[in-house]
Amino acid sequence: MNKDTKYTDLRPLWKKALFGSYLILPLKYDDTPNKAYINQTFKPFVLRTQDIGENVKDLINRQGSGNIGQAYRISGSVLEKELLGSTYERLSVRKDQHEGVFSFLDSYLYVFHTKVAFLCVGIRYQDLMTLYNICNPGYTKFRSVFLGHRADGIARHFSLERALGAFAEKCGLSNFFDDNSPAIVEAYVYTLALLPGRFPNIEVMRQATFNLHLMEDLNHPAEDESEHDLRYVYAVKDQELGSYSWGCCVSSQTISYVNGDPSMNLKQAMTVQARDGLPIVMIALYEKFTCLRFTELLRKSGERDKQKLEALKKMMLEFKAYGTVDPSNLSRWHNVKQIYGSLLSVNETANAIQDIDNKLKILAEQQQDAEQQKSDTVFGIISVFGVVSIVDSMLAIVQSLSGGQTLDYVTVGGTLASLAVVIAITLRKLKGK
Repeated sequence: MNKDTKYTDLRPLWKKALFGSYLILPLKYDDTPNKAYINQTFKPFVLRTQDIGENVKDLINRQGSGNIGQAYRISGSVLEKELLGSTYERLSVRKDQHEGVFSFLDSYLYVFHTKVAFLCVGIRYQDLMTLYNICNPGYTKFRSVFLGHRADGIARHFSLERALGAFAEKCGLSNFFDDNSPAIVEAYVYTLALLPGRFPNIEVMRQATFNLHLMEDLNHPAEDESEHDLRYVYAVKDQELGSYSWGCCVSSQTISYVNGDPSMNLKQAMTVQARDGLPIVMIALYEKFTCLRFTELLRKSGERDKQKLEALKKMMLEFKAYGTVDPSNLSRWHNVKQIYGSLLSVNETANAIQDIDNKLKILAEQQQDAEQQKSDTVFGIISVFGVVSIVDSMLAIVQSLSGGQTLDYVTVGGTLASLAVVIAITLRKLKGK
């Protein structure tokens, strides 16, 4: 194998690939998550990766000022029991003439203070068609059938979508989007192909990760000229071996890795991905979905609910102060910063954060106008009562000086006329507000 090796020359390598994915489901909550159920079902997950800086890990690991959320882990067997009510000898998904076996791996839950959360469902499977049938990319309705196979050969149909929805509800969470589209369709897909050998050149890794992105068989190079939101990041070339250990393809809906490891231990490799790679994706998605959530909460709060608006402003100011991480501050490793920067770029997160700035400015202007309106109203009322006080004083003076003559009536009449004009002008101004 040399640097001029073509993709199709490596078909014996591609056939040995093992596959695993994290289906990252975006979720939300209104008041507070069900911490009792979460703490009972999950275990705390502490970020220990060396790929991101301590200050960034502390955003989740350390409680108190600056904390942006918590992370939890659940084993695959516990997750299966919580989702399906029991565990099966094997699970499969069937569509048309294809039926593929899959199983649950350790999975993760990230809950952030900005009323967004992510359930990262770990799965392993036999081939990429199985992943395609599970995710159903590009469609809003499922034609796939999910089956749980018991040891006695009996198979039970189940809806993975409904099972995930019910599980999220137990956690006090709900699907992020309210348009009844399946949560799996909206999932961000983090995929790993584990291979026994290293990669001779960048072109080979580029093609392999592109196939993973499309969920297409690695044995045949896929093509699609309509894909424009892709970024590629690679490991540094080992000069002694003359090859690369990993590469990845980043898009707005997927991140796809190929990793060369002779041990071919997929479970361990997915655990490493959850430790090192998944937190980077979580921080990027947290920023994106927080912006979307803020817009939704702003729309629901209404302009006149001052208390909710103040709470939203506080939440978003804290998000901007603590929750936004620049790629230059994420890691000491350049390729890790590239991955994170690519995630922000393809999701246009900078524009979304700028949009939040604009909305906060509009909120401030609206509240300033509302305060000015209230001030004008108060001054108008004070003016009216001031005129009344003047009239009362004038009547007393007239009564004491004029002795009840014609002058009394002329003075009172003129004063009342003036009072009526002032009241009419004040009321007109208040009505115009």
